Amino acid sequence: MFTIAACGGGDIASSGGGATSASLGATLNLSGPVWTYSTYDGTFERFEGYRDLTGAYDVPGSGLNNVVGRIGSITTEGELSYTIGVPGEMINISESLNNAFGWRNINNFYVSNNDTMGVTLEGFLATPNGTVQRWNYIETAIGEEDQAVFYIYVDRDLTVSGARTVSTETKDGFTATFIINAFNINLITGWNAVYQTEKEELTGENSGTGTFTVSAANPGHLRWIIRDHY
Repeated sequence: MFTIAACGGGDIASSGGGATSASLGATLNLSGPVWTYSTYDGTFERFEGYRDLTGAYDVPGSGLNNVVGRIGSITTEGELSYTIGVPGEMINISESLNNAFGWRNINNFYVSNNDTMGVTLEGFLATPNGTVQRWNYIETAIGEEDQAVFYIYVDRDLTVSGARTVSTETKDGFTATFIINAFNINLITGWNAVYQTEKEELTGENSGTGTFTVSAANPGHLRWIIRDHY
């Protein structure tokens, strides 16, 4: 599919309407079977093997460089187990969210309290050179869709919202239209789940759309996926 980056680094957006929330409490407890994904034939297979989770695989600059108090591993049965309470290092939540999702460039972007501190967690680093993320992938006749869950910590209740934003970019004769849907999300003090979908579809021989949607949700159909980077 096309690979032009969204303007302003925008990687996600969300459902509109009334504000929604997916609060997970003061302590984030994550667990479940770990899978691998083959880009060759599009199949998922259970991962079998032990890995240490050595750190947070976060969006660069989103605030999780030196988190303390985290405990995690993938057991010999291929089960993820991870616990984290209050992050030891936080940054301004507007900066964290913008680094993660490019929300600063969305029309009418609003944060109810600009003094809020927090972090945005995308996944985990796994020994010796892997990353783990809650993720799913769907392929269609005219496109594909990536689905992922991010975990966001805030030190106070917060509402973030933005209006639908459309931009167009042309590169090497291919025109991509990016649609970031409107969103209105409540983040509750502690950890929260934010569900991202990124849908890319061809609309012509030399054109396509990328639609980014985010909501406060923690859907159960996503799997823990481990990827090794050599």
